[in-house]
Amino acid sequence: MTSSWTSLLFAALLAAPSPAALFGPKPFGVLLLGESGGEGWDKTVAEVRKNLGTNIPVEAAAGEPNAPDIRRALEKLKAARVEKIVVVPVYLRTDEEALELARYLLGIIKYPPDSYVKGSRSHVGQSIVDRAVTKKGRFPPISMTAALDSDAALADALLLRVKELSREPELESVVVAGKGSDDRARAEAIRSVLRRLGKTVAKLGKFKEVRAALVAPAAAKPRDQMPDFTQQKSPAGPPPPPGGELREAVKELSRGGRVIVVPFLLEPDGTERAFKKTLENFFILWNGKGLLPHPRITAWIQLKAAEGRKYPDMAKERDEGQAAKPPERSKVVR
Repeated sequence: MTSSWTSLLFAALLAAPSPAALFGPKPFGVLLLGESGGEGWDKTVAEVRKNLGTNIPVEAAAGEPNAPDIRRALEKLKAARVEKIVVVPVYLRTDEEALELARYLLGIIKYPPDSYVKGSRSHVGQSIVDRAVTKKGRFPPISMTAALDSDAALADALLLRVKELSREPELESVVVAGKGSDDRARAEAIRSVLRRLGKTVAKLGKFKEVRAALVAPAAAKPRDQMPDFTQQKSPAGPPPPPGGELREAVKELSRGGRVIVVPFLLEPDGTERAFKKTLENFFILWNGKGLLPHPRITAWIQLKAAEGRKYPDMAKERDEGQAAKPPERSKVVR
């Protein structure tokens, strides 16, 4: 149930609009960006629409951000006569590469991500990446909020998934399995967030121990995309088994009692099956559900929408699009 402070915050906005208000200007509209579509995502979007009411239109786009989908959602909000558009990314981390692309498409940053232009996502012969927002679109001011990051709503959602399997929390340990990164600094940042959330879960749920473990990107891929580790050789011998950090955490905690493992995912996207595969031959309790839907995450979305309404217009780059960011030239010191 949405907390009373959230209800009070939106009380004025959720009042039943007059017939004239239904067709008149709206104070703002909300565009929700999701990591992937699914049942949990659809229920979350429906709940946000219900809570915000007809006076605050809500549109949504899920999956890898792209100009056509985002432009289509913006056009619907514009047609609803909103005075401002607030973009709320329902992502685990603000520094996700997909959100950098979204910021470019929305005209918030000048250049698209290098990996999108030069990497596997680039299109042959296409040097300019189109934006969703251009001068021709004449969209109202646009602002974009941060993602969930380490918000307490995530701890509540994790706790719910753990409690679905828990019987005697004081005798049980929990492992929160997250996607790792090839970048060490980013991997440590993710691990730090999971540890903070884990402490909250341990305190609220009174569990014996809650530990965070990351799964390397190669092992976190869906099964049909995983490399064949049995065929890989190196001078130092066979490579370590995928998901080693997760396996070691479960192995150690299993010595002291039951272990519950939950993936740190908003929606099941195939990687949860890869996580579970790394734990074959271990006796564990596994909950492969995503964290959506959850009332605290719904409340977080509504609060971020109200917060983003106060932000200035961020969509300053309203050209037709840019190519990759030009390399920086070193200055010659004389």
